[in-house]
Amino acid sequence: MLGQEGESVDSIDVVEVSVDERAVSDRVESGVATNSVAKGLPDVVADLRASFKEMSGVGEKIEGCLDLMGKCLVQQHKPSFRGFWEARKLLFELFADPSLAPGDRTHYQGICKDLSREALFLKDRVKEVSNFAAQQIELAIQAMKVELGQAVEVPADWDSGVLPECLEADSRFYFESH
Repeated sequence: MLGQEGESVDSIDVVEVSVDERAVSDRVESGVATNSVAKGLPDVVADLRASFKEMSGVGEKIEGCLDLMGKCLVQQHKPSFRGFWEARKLLFELFADPSLAPGDRTHYQGICKDLSREALFLKDRVKEVSNFAAQQIELAIQAMKVELGQAVEVPADWDSGVLPECLEADSRFYFESH
């Protein structure tokens, strides 16, 4: 399901982060003052932030983020894209931690890249299904309009003064009510 290895998707390419961004990592540790917190994080991401206090190393925190990203994509009815992208933002903040070994960073970035490709693939599939459903609803509405228009049309050869034999018994009622 993942894209081809030779593909280049600019929005998911992982880059090395400089050590000068140590303040970003400190914000992750304390869990305060990020834009996403003000907007209200999904519960799973907020729970992950809270569990960071129990985790000892940055590698363990990164693995927690990657695990959460994977869980967000395999939800029963619809992937939790918001939770996925919020966890991914948190993960990128963790990549800035200078205590993370370059080899580990590269390994984790590869996993993140694969998960991001899978998320984009799933997003496209969900969009296709939604578009198909919208088209089917539109077709159903158009068909109902046609049927309604035909049901209201009075045939040109219909004589309103003559009723079919089955209605003759109540003809007075029909003519008086209309």
